[in-house]
Amino acid sequence: MFTVIGERINTTLKKVQAAVVAGDADYIKEDVKKQEACGATYIDVNAGARIGHEKEDMAWLLSVIQKATELPLCLDSPDPEVLEMAYGMVKQTPMINSISLEKERFNAMIPFLAGKDCKIIALCMDDAGMPKSADDIIDRAKRIVGELEKIGMKREDIFVDPLIQPISVDSSNGSMVMDAVMHHYDVIGALGVDAPRGTEGLRLCLRAANAIGPRLDAADLPALRIETEGLDRVVGTEDAGMEVRGNAFEITRALFGRRSLDQIAAFDWSGDPAPYVAFFSFFTPREAPLVEEGSPQSRHGSRRRRTSTEFSS
Repeated sequence: MFTVIGERINTTLKKVQAAVVAGDADYIKEDVKKQEACGATYIDVNAGARIGHEKEDMAWLLSVIQKATELPLCLDSPDPEVLEMAYGMVKQTPMINSISLEKERFNAMIPFLAGKDCKIIALCMDDAGMPKSADDIIDRAKRIVGELEKIGMKREDIFVDPLIQPISVDSSNGSMVMDAVMHHYDVIGALGVDAPRGTEGLRLCLRAANAIGPRLDAADLPALRIETEGLDRVVGTEDAGMEVRGNAFEITRALFGRRSLDQIAAFDWSGDPAPYVAFFSFFTPREAPLVEEGSPQSRHGSRRRRTSTEFSS
C-alpha cells in the first residue's frame, strides 16, 4: 500500500488562509473529505504562512480537521514549539514534516523527535544544498537515517525524501532518479533483504528500456519487443525481429548492468539471443552472475527459451 500525503491544507493557499482567518470550518472539512476520497492516507497540515499566528492557526486547524476525518495527520512545521503543541493535540500517531541534515534545522528537530511515537520525513539535504547526484542522495540518506536511529526511531518510521527536482529544471534529473533507485537496490541486495519489487521507482527505470533502441539501430539489429509485467514495448526503429519475456525486476536490473550476459541470455527469448545480449544493458554487464534475494532465479533457476510459435500464441 502506498503512503499518500494530501497537502492541500496549507495556509500559503489563498482559499485555505481565507478560511482560517474567517474561521470557516466547513471549507476546511470539505477539502479534507475530498482528499480522503481521492486516496489520501495522511492529511498534511501547514499553518506557517501567517507570521506570528502559526501556533494558533495550527491549533484551530487540528481541532477542525480531526472532526472531519479519522486519518492520521502530517504535522508540517519547522518550529519545534509548534510541533510540540500539535503533537499533544493529535489523536493518532502523526507524521512529522520534516527534518534535514542542515545543521540549524537538524539541531532544532532532534530534541523534539527524541522519544516521540511518530513517523518522520527525512530530507536528503545538508548545508551544501540540494543533492546533485545519486551518490549525494544515497550518502545523505544513510547519514540521516543513521542519526535518527541513534535517538531510537525505527527505520520503518523514516520516510526518506530524495528531493529530486523536475526534468524541466535539469534534464539529467531523470537519470539521477533511476541511478538512485538502482543504488538503493544494490545496498539492500548486499544486505540480503527481500525488498518490494513493485515500486514506482522500479517502474520508472523499466520504462527507460527505450534507450537501448538506438544501440540496436547502430548495430543494424531488428527491433526488440520486451514483454513483462507493466511493459510491452518495441525498442528500435525496425519491425520487431526478436522478443524477450522475463520478470520485471530481473529485466530492469539487467538494463542497468546488474546482471551478467549469461543471465540476460537466460531470459525467455523467442530465438537466439546472442546478437542482442551485448546491447541489452545501458552499462557494462556484470562479469559474474548476481542472484538477489527473492528473485525468480534464486527460487527456480534459469528459464528455458521459448519458440516463436509459443510467443505468438
